[in-house]
Amino acid sequence: MKRIVLLVMGLGYFGLTWLGQTQGAIMQVSQTAPTVDGADIAQLVGGQDLGGDQGHIWSNRPVQGQTFTTGAYSGGYTLKAVTLQNLNNTTTGTTFTIRVGEVSGTTFTPVFTETANAVSIVPGDYITFIFDLPVKLAPNKVYGFDVGAAGNGFVTSNTTNNMAYPWGVAYSSGANGVGDTTLILHNGYPSGANGDRVFHLDIDEGQPPLSSGRISVNFVGGGSNDYGAYQVTGTAGAVPLPNWNNIMGPAWNNPDVFNLTLKDSNGVDTTARITVDVSNTWYSGADTSTQDGLLLKGYLDNAAGNPVRVVGLDEAFANPFGYKVIVYYDTDSGGAFEIRVTDSLGNSNTKWAYEAQGSNYTPSLGLVESTARTQDEAIAALELGWTSNYVVLGDFFGPNFNVYLTNGNTPLDDRARIAGLQIIANPVPEPATGILAAFGFAVLGLLVWRRQ
Repeated sequence: MKRIVLLVMGLGYFGLTWLGQTQGAIMQVSQTAPTVDGADIAQLVGGQDLGGDQGHIWSNRPVQGQTFTTGAYSGGYTLKAVTLQNLNNTTTGTTFTIRVGEVSGTTFTPVFTETANAVSIVPGDYITFIFDLPVKLAPNKVYGFDVGAAGNGFVTSNTTNNMAYPWGVAYSSGANGVGDTTLILHNGYPSGANGDRVFHLDIDEGQPPLSSGRISVNFVGGGSNDYGAYQVTGTAGAVPLPNWNNIMGPAWNNPDVFNLTLKDSNGVDTTARITVDVSNTWYSGADTSTQDGLLLKGYLDNAAGNPVRVVGLDEAFANPFGYKVIVYYDTDSGGAFEIRVTDSLGNSNTKWAYEAQGSNYTPSLGLVESTARTQDEAIAALELGWTSNYVVLGDFFGPNFNVYLTNGNTPLDDRARIAGLQIIANPVPEPATGILAAFGFAVLGLLVWRRQ
């Protein structure tokens, strides 16, 4: 008689947190003051310089900031971006560090820090730092935000009336572009300076609920005569879902979007945002009689070089099993190209897309996955006449990720193009199946065969 003895080492559930990690903010500039609405806090009267150590954001100066007080909404608040005004400088090529913290007297306790790469500025610009991860704020509490520079920065615009904003005050902290836990408040004592910053805080009431853990994006694409025509309005995808985000830029040959909020599969806005910067869009020969055909019809053309960037995924994607990214493609010509996804925790996964010459999506063909890990594997599939229209890349846990596309090198047209993507949180197994799942991919097992 044969007997199988199965020994399994259990997989324990583990907690993941993104708190305290430094993410990358995005720096945006405009000559127009931000719109103040909802729960926003702002003080937009200025045009004055408080002085070097009191208002200059430079690598040899303290960091410069402003305290503020949240309102009484019992559900708390969500801080998405902070803005200061540049008084009179032009700068490029530095790194800014933005802190948010709790304030008690002159003591600053940091709760969140992000860094941002500089873009060019001119005098009068409103400089906005948009956070990768929004900051949760409690009601009826004093906070502060400040900005420091690793190189050439800018002079903040201020008012010398420190009651222009009665519930806070300008401050400085630390030295050489790095803040510490002690604030010098610019209320006339002991600094001698007196004033408030020109500032704006983009704030929403409440703290957003967890998303469904499922987000779908369709790059609508199209040409000059049909740009924007190929929108997914129903259920589509290898993971069939409704409520797709149909992404369009300002024109077919300029399909850029910046920090656009994404909704989840329930149609609810999430904390996640997407940025796209490619040269143009186009369309394939996909049959558009189905929702999957509409997904695959339009695409971002010539997409190699500039990644598609998604930031701010909430904790629904940080369960112990992480999330996967499904990337879709269908082009007007055959070829192969590389698709790589890298998250903000350094996890990376790569596969190769391939599409046979003259082959496009049809309902009878359906959605076909490529599992090619190398270009040689993709070429071998093409030589057999095979085609595909999506890849699945997994094992991600970071709240931000980039999709990188690289042109291939075959006798065909190997330009990298992308039609859409899905971000899918991996489900936590039910207890009855969890042991088997753990055994399947993450535990040590031993089969012992014994004869009797």
